[in-house]
Amino acid sequence: MKIEKNKLLLFWTHIVFISLSLLALIGHTETRMISFQGIGIVNTVPTIGQFTFVVSKDSPSITVARVDVAQRQLKLIQYLKKEGINDQDIKTINYQVQPQYRYDKNNNYTFSTYRVAQTTCVQVKKIEQIDTLLTYLTDHGADQVSDISLTIPDDSAQRYQEMALNMAIQNAKNNAKKQADVLGVRLGKIATFNILSDNLQTPEYLQANNLEGATNGSQNIMINTGSLLIRKTVSVTYRLK
Repeated sequence: MKIEKNKLLLFWTHIVFISLSLLALIGHTETRMISFQGIGIVNTVPTIGQFTFVVSKDSPSITVARVDVAQRQLKLIQYLKKEGINDQDIKTINYQVQPQYRYDKNNNYTFSTYRVAQTTCVQVKKIEQIDTLLTYLTDHGADQVSDISLTIPDDSAQRYQEMALNMAIQNAKNNAKKQADVLGVRLGKIATFNILSDNLQTPEYLQANNLEGATNGSQNIMINTGSLLIRKTVSVTYRLK
């Protein structure tokens, strides 16, 4: 019985020794790798736009201020619908009623007026309408236009993102081949792949991003749509043979 125990102990001792030897061998085996970057850029133009406009009124009477805002707001919404803007693309995002105060030199204050303000967000599916819409709004009751953005639909953005990614990967592979020849190394299989940057660069598109109410007969607002750059940067790591 004692001999059997000794044999069993010897067996497990060999197993432990072999395991430790394998671990040591693995620890001393270095996998040589090399990484390359690639860039993919797709250039396109915006096709849709979005902006907000504010209709506001100051008056000692809340009712007077509210009615004035409601009348001008209705007129502007009717115009937008007449120009083909759908109901689902016109959204009230803020409505405020706030008292305004007058301060003297001693920082004492007294009531001045009530300010009623309604903010509306508009999405424009035909970007060529932007100039005309903004001009009319500021000439016919909008006190402020802001948050103007020009972009592309989500499905188009996804397609261009994929195009830029494929271009970046191919660019990284081409760089890898060229540099491997220069360095005199042989590339093995790809070990890792990472997207280093992923963005859609918006254009410099507007003379002013915040437009105050204009007077009737003013020169038309001109929006410079510019271009959109969809850029991808990737890193590809190869094992060396």
